[in-house]
Amino acid sequence: MDNPQPVRTITTNFSGLQGLKQVPLGLMLSVISLWASAQTGPAKDIIFPVGCAILFFYIYQVVNNFYKRAFGTVIPTFKQRLLEAARVLVGAAAALTAFYVDVAIMPSISMVGLVFGVAILAEYFRISRKTNNNEMKYYPAAALFIFVLSSAPILGFNWWDPMGFKALILGICTVAGIAFTIIGMLTHISLENLLFLTGEMTNE
Repeated sequence: MDNPQPVRTITTNFSGLQGLKQVPLGLMLSVISLWASAQTGPAKDIIFPVGCAILFFYIYQVVNNFYKRAFGTVIPTFKQRLLEAARVLVGAAAALTAFYVDVAIMPSISMVGLVFGVAILAEYFRISRKTNNNEMKYYPAAALFIFVLSSAPILGFNWWDPMGFKALILGICTVAGIAFTIIGMLTHISLENLLFLTGEMTNE
């Protein structure tokens, strides 16, 4: 092969390129945020959000099996597994801390939104650094959009209230879920394009 770059991109980022896995997670975040915003008082009936979580987890497993059947697997090294586990733990801790700050302290900006934006940028730079692939510009574009919405209160722009959200954090979570869903679909398209370049897929 004259250009080994597509193969290198796939093998070093195969799990990250399985973008359809982000779709059920993004939809769950948006749907539960919309449900929370529609509550007229303290949410006592949690059947709906729990049911959504179970449903979207099932969809995630279906998507995961689809990738295994359609594209095979790439076995990560022990170091890669450790780094992945560390990324998940750090991301979860940062998200929970930001959520607490937004709810308990209510700063002028959304810390949850900033964490989401940083996570999107970190994923973009991770892929770019490992593969020298700078084509996925929708990552920084989505991060910038979330940064702007998260910082809007500083400029006196109350965008979430006219849209029917009860709080900035609910609007941010809904928008972030939609962003994750779109990024996931675009990333899946990128995977298919890379596979086409390697000759693993055809137009037929």
